[in-house]
Amino acid sequence: MQLVGQGESDSTVQAGTRVTFNGTIVGHDASFPDRVGVTPAEGAGQLASDRIHAETAASGAAPADR
Repeated sequence: MQLVGQGESDSTVQAGTRVTFNGTIVGHDASFPDRVGVTPAEGAGQLASDRIHAETAASGAAPADR
C-alpha cells in the first residue's frame, strides 16, 4: 500500500498490525519500487513483478479494532 498525500505519513505501522482503509488498486511499471524507495529486502522484486499496488490517503488508514 502506498500512502498518498502531503509528504510522508506521520503514522507508524508495525509488521503484523491489522489496518483498515479505503483505497484504489493502481497499476505501475517495473521501475515503481525504485522510484518510491522499496528495497530488495522489503520486496521490491515482488512489487515490480506484481505491477499493481493499493493507494490510500495517509489520513485514511487506521489500526483495525481487534
